[in-house]
Amino acid sequence: MDRSEIEELADLYTMRAQAKVALGDLDGTIEDCSHALQLNERVPFCWAARAEAKRLQGKLSEAVAEASEALRLDPLNVSAYITRAKAKLKAGEMQFVVTDCSEALALDLHQATAWSTRAAARLDLGDVAGSLSDARSAINLDGEDVDGWCALGGAHLDSKDMVAAVEASSKAIGLDPSCARAWFNRGCARADLEDLDGARQDFDEVVRLWPESFMAFTYRAHIRLKQQDLEGGLQDCEQALQLDKRLVKAMCTQAQIKRMTGDLKGAVSDASTALKYDPDCAAAFSIRGQAYSKMEKHDKAVQDCQRAIKLDPPTLETPMLAWRHACASDPIPTPMTVWEFQALAARMKQEAKAQAAAEAAETWAKKAKAAAAKKAQEEALPLV
Repeated sequence: MDRSEIEELADLYTMRAQAKVALGDLDGTIEDCSHALQLNERVPFCWAARAEAKRLQGKLSEAVAEASEALRLDPLNVSAYITRAKAKLKAGEMQFVVTDCSEALALDLHQATAWSTRAAARLDLGDVAGSLSDARSAINLDGEDVDGWCALGGAHLDSKDMVAAVEASSKAIGLDPSCARAWFNRGCARADLEDLDGARQDFDEVVRLWPESFMAFTYRAHIRLKQQDLEGGLQDCEQALQLDKRLVKAMCTQAQIKRMTGDLKGAVSDASTALKYDPDCAAAFSIRGQAYSKMEKHDKAVQDCQRAIKLDPPTLETPMLAWRHACASDPIPTPMTVWEFQALAARMKQEAKAQAAAEAAETWAKKAKAAAAKKAQEEALPLV
């Protein structure tokens, strides 16, 4: 074939690839794009389309490389920027995502996907206001942008607007019931609103859709603890710690359950392990202190409670609590109060004084006995 025939055949493969992209035929898209690129490797569309298909198949590094090649050939290729950004989002390279989405939006402000992808990255970077703005822009352009609604729910969650978080997450779930992140966001918001049954149902769905979500198991364990489902809570903690053995929240919940069920040594062990990973965890100190108190190791109990109070001082809203969790949905079953702590400290002082008095009396008695023995011995000696 001469050059014109080769280019014509490449164009035919490219057109068929475009049709397969529209049909969602990933394997067919990759096959036709590959044929086209074998004939003519300078076709940006084929590089970008194959990159997107590979991204959807989870081949992230290949997707990034091929989207980058598309951009080398055509620096104005908006879809390649978006594909590369989405692949980087999965890889956790959030600043890179923001840059690529910004490039795409500089070329075309009407790309809802670029707005929603940047919203997710900004939320992960802690830019809640920026995430809210981007998510709203995505939804204004496309009211059925699942990622936009999901990002909006997450941003509302981080800004503590729980009612709005539930509404946005519910919209995302309605559009795509397989969106595990939306279920997770709604579960967190419902837990904060004390809708424990609803939150538990949401986390049930998360672990079904996303069995590797250690945080879903951790949060469901908290809810089960508050609902007094201690066995279920313990199972969730174990599952979470199998997925990530460094989860301090799961360790603390597990320690609390063991304390409540009478496994005091287990509670102390779990809380101590949590403190190895987070030496400033007030909850772990408090739980261990309560366990020590029940074990009548009052000196250790007071030390731990003092540390818990120092790390997380009581507030005007909760003046009685010696500790509280940072998340409002965290359980605080039968916490030691400041007054109980003070009573324990006072009792320890009394016990210490009594012990000191007993030791002093015993020392005096020994000295008196020794003096009496010495005197008797002296009196028994014959006079010279």
